[in-house]
Amino acid sequence: MELSLLDTCLIALDRLSLAIIIGASAALIWLLNERDALTLVQPRLRILLDGAFITLFITTALVLLMRTATMADVPLQEALPFVEKVIEKSHFGSLWTGRALALIAMILVWFFIRKKTPPFGCALLLSGSAIIAFYISAASHAGDEGLFTLDNLVNSAHIIGGCLWGGAVIAYLMIITRLRQQGDAMHHTICSSADRLSSLATVALALVISSGLLNAWHRLETIEELWQTDYGITLIIKLGFVAMMMAIGASNRFIIIPAMAGKPAASGRFQRVLSLDALLFITIICIAAAIGIQGPGEH
Repeated sequence: MELSLLDTCLIALDRLSLAIIIGASAALIWLLNERDALTLVQPRLRILLDGAFITLFITTALVLLMRTATMADVPLQEALPFVEKVIEKSHFGSLWTGRALALIAMILVWFFIRKKTPPFGCALLLSGSAIIAFYISAASHAGDEGLFTLDNLVNSAHIIGGCLWGGAVIAYLMIITRLRQQGDAMHHTICSSADRLSSLATVALALVISSGLLNAWHRLETIEELWQTDYGITLIIKLGFVAMMMAIGASNRFIIIPAMAGKPAASGRFQRVLSLDALLFITIICIAAAIGIQGPGEH
């Protein structure tokens, strides 16, 4: 298996774990406003967050190892002796250190808030996730001209928006599955939380679209690059899947969620649609990982 394919898989898993942390934290703050419902779903969201933190910790270490192998021009299995030098003397090492420190701080916060998951603690997790997204962006092509450039800030917002959009869908799948197990008693909560999810997704989508347009404007020198480069073609494919998620979101907001009022059985349809939405998001993450490795203008 080529290193670029390993890179793509690793980055996709890395972004997925970050998205789950962002989505689950936002869900705990915003999606549920009833104590009984929150008590029901908290155990599952805790497990989801536990897995995401463990995965992000592992991928953070592997990202360093794989980038070290690339920078030292050695096979992956021979990269470990060069890690210390990369951390201490390279620009990437400084960025990785910032990301690692943010992750450690988030893990400590999670350790202290895990049992009760208060909104303030979840807000701290969101803040830490935004910092990690900033360092991830800075280590990509968006950070080539500096940390606090418009390109890097816009790309950071794009990562955050995308993670919030898809991560909230994945977290809500855990929520609706648990609530539907209670029968009709939780149907009102399902309807209200579904409406909140739709509003949250709308905000995230606005952030994704606005930052995505700015990204494309800055990175594509000519419109022809969309179909004349691997980067552009991959971007078009990604946009196709994003359009499908947008169509599903619009259907949820204007058709499926209103139809759920007073009809408990209709929530099953909503759950199935969200499952498809989650699969589309995972596909988009994989494509975005490939785009990040290719960089603009590459053939």
